[in-house]
Amino acid sequence: MHGAMKKRERPGFSLLELLVVIAMIALIASAILFAMFGALEEAKGARTRAEITRLHEIIMERYAAYESRSLQIPAMAALSRLPDPREVARVRVLAMRDLMRLELPDRITDVADVGPNSAGPTELRMYYPNIYAANGTQFVNVRLAPPSLHLSYRKRATAATVSWSEAHQGAECLYLIVSSIHEEGGDPIDFFASSEIGDVDLDGMPEFLDGWGRPIGFFRWAPGFESPMQLANPETNPDPFDPLKTDVRWNPPPPQVPQPVKAGLLPGTYRLVPLIYSAGRDGLVDMVDQGSAFHYKQTPLLTALQTATTPPYCTLGAKVYPNDPYYFDTGSGYLMGQELDVNGDGILGYLDNITNHLIEVK
Repeated sequence: MHGAMKKRERPGFSLLELLVVIAMIALIASAILFAMFGALEEAKGARTRAEITRLHEIIMERYAAYESRSLQIPAMAALSRLPDPREVARVRVLAMRDLMRLELPDRITDVADVGPNSAGPTELRMYYPNIYAANGTQFVNVRLAPPSLHLSYRKRATAATVSWSEAHQGAECLYLIVSSIHEEGGDPIDFFASSEIGDVDLDGMPEFLDGWGRPIGFFRWAPGFESPMQLANPETNPDPFDPLKTDVRWNPPPPQVPQPVKAGLLPGTYRLVPLIYSAGRDGLVDMVDQGSAFHYKQTPLLTALQTATTPPYCTLGAKVYPNDPYYFDTGSGYLMGQELDVNGDGILGYLDNITNHLIEVK
């Protein structure tokens, strides 16, 4: 033998090869994590759509019932003696709108106040200008007893354990409505999982939560929201609650002319569908909602009637319609529910919103 055998060198990895392997492992891991995150987000979206579909069916069943709902108005006999019989139909429309406000609230003031014109805790009193009267100064006094449903809302909202805040008031009103419905075969609220209900702001008023754990918002009326379900066209999609077109936007007394809800639309009013919505993945609603500097103010009725100062039908010195669903804020130029870049960040956050208007409900 030629001496000791040479020791065989053990092959190894160079630093560069190790870095390449680590990079490949990191790349594969990130791809897996990204796919898992995408699947998780899709699952959250699917859960939210299913939840909003259920809520839509519940709310729309109650909302549609108002088309045939009877109203006990003690003033009807007096109304029948008014100069124009259309006044009876018009007052009924306005009274029905206020009944809907009381039974389908979407903000604290709908529950906390008996009405925009209150005569005490036992009745709702509304005063309407008789726009068909020759001099336009005759007024109609309508009294409605607060519905029992509204009184039950008030009781729950004023319980000792509640300190109701405005942060998620629309969502909390939605829960208040659904949880108050009792039916044979099971109450609707029983079909929601505990994970779909919470109290995000800890004010004692629960909300329905979407797949991301955020409150699901609610509008009784969102005239600024455009969708195939809610076309802002009075001619092809008229308001079913006002079949005789008594709203002054349709048929004002002379010399006034018909006016649209908003500039650019046809004169008249159109069908509104309650809006139930989630902010989606990004958490940005970007919509004129209850958190905006808006509320259901009262739309001035006629230019000639804007000098009165006697409550309860006055706002900032103008005679008004009580509880106008189509309220247009002339100061801001926006309608409730209108989509816009609220925070001005240049991102249209409403594009990924999940709403009942855009979900096909079978």
